[in-house]
Amino acid sequence: LAEKFAQAPESAATRIAVFTCRWNGSLNQGSFHTDDIGVSVIQSMCAFRLEPAFILSAIEAGMDGVLLMSCSKGDCHYDDGPRHAEKIYYDTTRITSMLGIHPARIGYTHVASCDRIGFRTAINDFTSEIRAVAEPVTEAAHEA
Repeated sequence: LAEKFAQAPESAATRIAVFTCRWNGSLNQGSFHTDDIGVSVIQSMCAFRLEPAFILSAIEAGMDGVLLMSCSKGDCHYDDGPRHAEKIYYDTTRITSMLGIHPARIGYTHVASCDRIGFRTAINDFTSEIRAVAEPVTEAAHEA
């Protein structure tokens, strides 16, 4: 996973890891960045495959936020992806709050599989939420 996280340039003011399923048609854009947002898209066969360890690895690797993005309910190729992703989201936010990591650094949303605009909008909205609650992660923060 570390090589995937590295796709979000360290020069970006805010670095985001997005975990989503490979059926999401928005993934054709791969990882991308703007002047101030670096995004690493990590795809799995289904959101059902997500685990809290993946999210914690992204935080440990210096990502400012982690967004879990599943298919819309009823749109999942494997039926249970959205429900599982939502459970992983809640379980992980409980763990991270015990570790002193602000819960807003982890987000969950579902986007229709071919909704490219919704995909980008979800990332932009999540980035705004992260910026509202915390400073981006720096090396000094990791050393403290």
